[in-house]
Amino acid sequence: MNLDALFCLTYGIYVVSSRAGQRLGGLICNTVIQVTAEPPRLAVVMNRRHYTHELAGSAGRVSVAVLSEDAPLKFIGRFGFRSGRDFDKYADIAYGTLPSGCPYPRDFVLAAFDLAVERAVPVASHMLFVCLLEEALILGEGRPMTYAYYREVLRGKTPPTAPSYVSPAGSGKEQPPEGETGR
Repeated sequence: MNLDALFCLTYGIYVVSSRAGQRLGGLICNTVIQVTAEPPRLAVVMNRRHYTHELAGSAGRVSVAVLSEDAPLKFIGRFGFRSGRDFDKYADIAYGTLPSGCPYPRDFVLAAFDLAVERAVPVASHMLFVCLLEEALILGEGRPMTYAYYREVLRGKTPPTAPSYVSPAGSGKEQPPEGETGR
């Protein structure tokens, strides 16, 4: 089986955040989809080991911020390659707060959604949150970042805890040289 076929699926790149009390967390996510129109619901998938998953489960709330193609790798890395248990991802950056109290970064964001978790469905290493949309804001203009743009233009990497991670052994290709993406 050639798991590189999974690269043909399209995804956006989002900052998914939550708040439990005074604790803020956020992560980079490419698994956010709209699942119903009336009322509007979104599904958000997170690895159960992530700090933001812990906050979302405790608070029953998440925010989703749609990143623009202008977002640099350094900004994406702030939310994507460090644990919120060890690093305050919202320290020293401009952020807004939605009515639920969930944060969202102000820079490089086109839209933000405030979501109430209605259902959490365990799926192996991940949790699928089915969420009711309670607020939606347009915050900027530009092109939404896709996962393909992140990989091909920015040359971004995918951590093994991401739902879209494909191990080099399962890709049907040789493992890429050290420092290249390979997913």
